[in-house]
Amino acid sequence: MPANDTLNAFVSHGHFERAPTGDGPLSGTTFAIKDFFDVADVPTAAGSPDWLASHPVPRESTPVLDRLLAAGARLVGKTHTDELA
Repeated sequence: MPANDTLNAFVSHGHFERAPTGDGPLSGTTFAIKDFFDVADVPTAAGSPDWLASHPVPRESTPVLDRLLAAGARLVGKTHTDELA
């Protein structure tokens, strides 16, 4: 279940979860990723509506995300970021 976003921290397209893909030192932890990093099958806006409208949805995730999931962490969505960081 996605995080309860009482602070409006998550972007509108960022309410999703990804389960861990392995067990490791991060098992049992959760994290969110800035909307600057690609997550497979989830749009990336980089804080910019123009970027969101003009770029395709990524097919692959950023390698750091894959490593965090493999270490046992659960992704709970994408959060706002400064425009084009």
